[in-house]
Amino acid sequence: MLLFLTKNRGIFFVFFLLRERVNRLINYNGFSTKKNQKKLCKKKLTKKFDKKKKTAIIHIVNVIKY
Repeated sequence: MLLFLTKNRGIFFVFFLLRERVNRLINYNGFSTKKNQKKLCKKKLTKKFDKKKKTAIIHIVNVIKY
């Protein structure tokens, strides 16, 4: 979705892989509800726009609790 906004696609790809991993764990354990998903993984996504480079810098912080 936001891949075209940033040149650092590697960071976004790592975030996507982590999210997929968490979703698989949730599906495997049978916790597919949104409440349990919020308890398991808290995602913080902030977007800063750089006017000189005309690209968006996306900072992603993942906190996974088990």
